[in-house]
Amino acid sequence: MVVWDLDDVFWHGTLSEGEICFIDANIDAVKELARRGIVSSICSKNDLNAARLQLERAGVWNYFVFPTIQWTPKGPAIQHLLQEVNLRPENVLFVDDNSTNREEAAFFCKGLMCLASSEELIQALSALELAGKADPELTRLKQYHLLQRKSESRSGCSLSNLDFLRQSGVEVEILYDVEPYISRIFELINRSNQLNYTKVRIETDEDRKKFHEQLTAFGFKAGAVRVRDRYGDYGIAGFFMTLSTLRTYHLKHFVFSCRILNMGIEQYVYEYLNKPEVTVQHPVANEIKSFQQVDWIIETGTSQELKKLKQKRLVLVGGCDMLQLSTYCSCESAEFTNRACGDLMVRLDDPDLFLGNPDRVKVSRIRKEIPAFSFEDMIELDRQLAEADGVVLSLYEVLRETYFRGKDGLVVRFHPESLDTILKSERGRWFVRNFWFVEYNLDEHLNYVSLCIQNVLRRTPDATQVVVLTEVENTNLEPHRRARYNAHIRDLCSTESRVHCVDINDFVRPEWLIDGWHLTRQGYFEMSRRVMSALGQE
Repeated sequence: MVVWDLDDVFWHGTLSEGEICFIDANIDAVKELARRGIVSSICSKNDLNAARLQLERAGVWNYFVFPTIQWTPKGPAIQHLLQEVNLRPENVLFVDDNSTNREEAAFFCKGLMCLASSEELIQALSALELAGKADPELTRLKQYHLLQRKSESRSGCSLSNLDFLRQSGVEVEILYDVEPYISRIFELINRSNQLNYTKVRIETDEDRKKFHEQLTAFGFKAGAVRVRDRYGDYGIAGFFMTLSTLRTYHLKHFVFSCRILNMGIEQYVYEYLNKPEVTVQHPVANEIKSFQQVDWIIETGTSQELKKLKQKRLVLVGGCDMLQLSTYCSCESAEFTNRACGDLMVRLDDPDLFLGNPDRVKVSRIRKEIPAFSFEDMIELDRQLAEADGVVLSLYEVLRETYFRGKDGLVVRFHPESLDTILKSERGRWFVRNFWFVEYNLDEHLNYVSLCIQNVLRRTPDATQVVVLTEVENTNLEPHRRARYNAHIRDLCSTESRVHCVDINDFVRPEWLIDGWHLTRQGYFEMSRRVMSALGQE
């Protein structure tokens, strides 16, 4: 931002003493700066109405935002101006021919850049600091006019800040298709500081290549945040990228424009994402949680069906991709999926999680020695199913041939890699003395899938809909087994009114398939829409 004095700076002469003469180069400079995305303001000791009349006659009044034209000291005035526009002094240039005014402004606004004449500014237009970014549509100027209208509305009413926010009609839209907004996202990541909580920059070609790879990598989820309220449209004002793994769920990028400072947007989005881990890189303008409760923001946009689904309480059981799917599906979800146990993995898509006896699991002495679901998992599943609005099941892994019966009489399905790790470790001998391989044929595996689904139906309310996912068949991995499983699921769903098949093969594109098992985020987003549609059936 450039803040202009008027008398003997923007124009020749002193308005309160007589005629003034505009300096054409200054008018041209204000317009050129606006086309570069650099806005202009005014700080002048003058009569507001008289100054405005002159600037309107010159056709330049609407190129200024937050004009401070009053008979008050300039230091506090500019300090207040910067608070209103949410800018740091380091990003603002003040032009005033009076050295006292410049010194006063610099005292109140540490880091403020100052020039003594408009001629110095004109000469500096070719400098890198004033290069800005091409904005022929004057989008940035319009956004600051929006902020100005909002500020004027706030100052003109007696509402508290929270009351003002609640009457502002703030709307947030999460856009998961971020590619059309890449340029804006890079701008936010690289230029924002006040509300850039992670401060991970993307500055080199290698950085950009890595970023694009993450956009389609398994476990990553990215979203652009669009914000509107009754005062106007703030555009893409935020961006996030999360990474879900077996061990953590954390934020890689979490950044917002200062234009939405103090609106609670960052807190709303953080809670919308179910509060992932984040290492905040200070300084930031405010902590992520700034309000006791954000109750003035409405989720809106084109994905109205997805918004409707997010109001449902969901239970998801399956592999690690359930974590990815659940983030698109519901703010109230319980995932029973893979879990780290030291260097080993616990698989919860095990038939005995549904069909086993919790009391036997609870008293088993060897249960705690192996990577397997617990008594607490079984009780929690029962509680969640009893309260669920919808259930999503991905049970293909039930067909794995890694079942073992322990000395406690309980059968456990081990994750293949975990089993291999145990057998190669010092505990391998202990394992073979306490567990014996249990062999099932494919029909027996498929029967277990049916029993699990029937068990879920018995444990959920009559209105709860159940979705069962198929497996991708367009792969060389286990084609016969996948085809048999999918046919079994389709047949079962055709006979149960509350069970619905979401056949991945109907919509998954080849480019969405990563390794034969996992999908890109576009794939999971499309899957969430199909899941929503199925759960909406009555």
